[in-house]
Amino acid sequence: MLGVSSRPNYWLRIAILTLAAALPFLHTLSYGFVFDDAPQIVNNPDLSARNIPGFFGQSITKLVGFHGDQLPVFYRPLFFAQLALTRTFCGSGPFGFHLVPLLFHIANTLLLFLLAVRLGMDRRISYLAGLIFSVHPVHVESVVWPSASPEVIVLAAILCSLLAFVEFSQSSPAGDFRYLWLASSLTAFLAGLFVKETAIVTVALIAALTVFLSSRPNRPILRRSLSFLICW
Repeated sequence: MLGVSSRPNYWLRIAILTLAAALPFLHTLSYGFVFDDAPQIVNNPDLSARNIPGFFGQSITKLVGFHGDQLPVFYRPLFFAQLALTRTFCGSGPFGFHLVPLLFHIANTLLLFLLAVRLGMDRRISYLAGLIFSVHPVHVESVVWPSASPEVIVLAAILCSLLAFVEFSQSSPAGDFRYLWLASSLTAFLAGLFVKETAIVTVALIAALTVFLSSRPNRPILRRSLSFLICW
């Protein structure tokens, strides 16, 4: 089961990882809107909580930030739901639209650290991996630019799916929460697909996890994880 350590060092590392992920981007909360933000957010009259169900029945056209063509391009209803909820709770200004991806980046840093720990890696190595991830410049665009926020949101879904899969794999067959972890992993995967189509890489990552976990000694339960992969 997914546990929480009571050791002070564990919580100190959590605090440091949170600060490491947040501090480089705090100044971006004062940034404005650019490029595709105009049609997708600023001038989009559909960004309202009452329109969220409708997002699941339509695709994003090129007219909404993609070079003025009416052709359907992407299907990302949860991304637009996030934008609608951000406008509802934070207003139409840019602050909330910069805050949300920053919060997801912090969450992703902590999820990566926790996943590494649950995979049995040394906590110092897990902590170092989290630190490198938190400050790596590859995240700049997806954290700073509201229209690129699907990247950090879909990553959160992928990490949640992987973490739940690990918990499912490491649970005993008679465990009360075993199949709840399985359902959670599938739900997170499907949620990721509704954010951005690149969530499909979760299938390959689950396959890699299955091979990795099944190769560990004294883990006969992990062979049953193959059935989960087959269902996918």
